[in-house]
Parts: sequence; structure tokens; C-alpha cells
Amino acid sequence: MTNKGIKPYAAVAVAASLFTGGTAFAATAEGAPSNFARPARSLPPQQSVPDLDTGGPAKDVVYKADSLIRNQPGRFVAQAPPYTRIVSINTTTCLGSVICTATVAPDGKSATMTMQNNNWIWGGELSVTLKAEDNAPMAGGQFSSTMTFDGTTQPLTVNIVPGTQGVIDGYLRNTASGVNVLFVAPGSNSQSSGLMAGDIIRSFNGTPVTTTAALNQAMAGKRAGATFPVIVERGGAWVTVQLKLDRQ
Repeated sequence: MTNKGIKPYAAVAVAASLFTGGTAFAATAEGAPSNFARPARSLPPQQSVPDLDTGGPAKDVVYKADSLIRNQPGRFVAQAPPYTRIVSINTTTCLGSVICTATVAPDGKSATMTMQNNNWIWGGELSVTLKAEDNAPMAGGQFSSTMTFDGTTQPLTVNIVPGTQGVIDGYLRNTASGVNVLFVAPGSNSQSSGLMAGDIIRSFNGTPVTTTAALNQAMAGKRAGATFPVIVERGGAWVTVQLKLDRQ
């Protein structure tokens, strides 16, 4: 995709006439160009470490701009920390004549942002938006990967908060035909996921279940807020429900 114009004056493309033999020129107070030494370029560290929860909102990891001139295309490459996936990558540098292309891998494990201009200034923040995955460990923890730009690399770090055991919020009972759903709590994740009274649960996340004990074993260690496929028998047909677990 191509992003243009997010925040006025965040960055500008630099006219090619400002460069001679790879040397950048700046205007003096009188308007005449004069040579200046380029400061060392480096990718600043991220601004803060977000707290993520399974089933919770996506949050940003932000890197501030260095406001330095680049005389060739630039490319940010983000790797998702363990137990997370990248939702989007974005920078306010992409406006006016600075043309940017953002790509997120289908599995969300990596993302790139490319500035296609030869002469441009990185003058706007870069953000990488991440979500915690359903397989995040119950204990949570801090997990890191990398962000690379302009030949330098910084950590990309998130906190995953400790989780709680996920449950089906309703009343289940063993019957001769299997695990019968007698009641589903109104307003619960179980109800909004489509589980209904009268359903007979046949499997959880690919594991066949015939008793409530077997169902509890299949759900053990699964975080509240995580979503798993549940096959139920309903009116003589087998239906798959994407069930988001409630908090215990």
C-alpha cells in the first residue's frame, strides 16, 4: 500500500539539486548554501514498552525520528516478538512527495516500511502495532525481537501480562450423548462467540471430548481471551464455533 499525508510538516523530500558528489548543502542565514558535516545516523530506541494481553487491544511500539537527510531509499524491517503478531507498520514521514510502501507478512511475523525517494528526511515517528497471540504463556513475560533501519538495529520489546485460565461461561453437564450445554451466560464471550444452549460439544481445538473432565483437560493452560475452534452438534448438524474463552 502507499501512504501519503498523515501529519503536516513531519518530513519533506529533499531536492536533488541540494546534493553534489554525495555532499549535502544547507542554506546559510543569507540564503547561500554552505557545506555541513552529516551527524552520525542511528536508529533511536523505542519510546516505551507496551503491555499486551491475549484477546486485548493492539498497541504501538514507537521509534522517534532523527530528522536527518537520507540521499537514498530507506527501509525499516520489524520482526514480531515471540507470542505476538504485527498488525501494521506506519510512519508520519510518509507525506507529500515522500512515497512509502508498507507490507506486513501474512502471518504477522515481520513487516517492512520502504521510503522510495532518493532524497528525504526522516522527520516523523515510526510505529509498529502488535497484538498478543492466543498461545502466549500463562505466566506472561517480556519478549524481544528487532527493528532494523539504515544499517542499525534496536530491540523491539513488549510485555505480555500474566493471564488467567480460560473457561466456558455456562452450565455444562455430562449426558449419554456427550457434553451438553444447558446454559450460556448472557453477555459472556461464550455467548458472543455463538455457543448456544442445547449444543453438544464434540471437540475443543482439535481434541475430541466426550466428558466435562476431558473438556477441562483440553482447555487447561489456555488463556482467557484466546479463541479456539470448538465443534458442536446442533440440531443434528456439526457446527464449528470460534470460541473466545471467558475469565475463570
